[in-house]
Amino acid sequence: MVFARTQRGLLTETVLNLNRTPLIERRRDRLKDMARRVREILGCTDAHLRTALLNELLRVESADAAEFAACVRAFIANRDAQLGVQQNEVAVA
Repeated sequence: MVFARTQRGLLTETVLNLNRTPLIERRRDRLKDMARRVREILGCTDAHLRTALLNELLRVESADAAEFAACVRAFIANRDAQLGVQQNEVAVA
């Protein structure tokens, strides 16, 4: 679900109906797919390859033009916060 942090955000959420069921389901599916892909990459035994794959995945999937880019960025930030990763650093553990 989308939760507005400002009055402008609340207006956007309401006008665009960002919490309609089909959209919530698409965002959920997108994040589940991202989590699956990250898990697969983290299973890679070559540290350099793993880092390169993660960086490319995150670059492509969080690009402004990518579908649900903001959700992906939030997913990455949350995952990194859980792993104690600093901004502009990719977790490879």
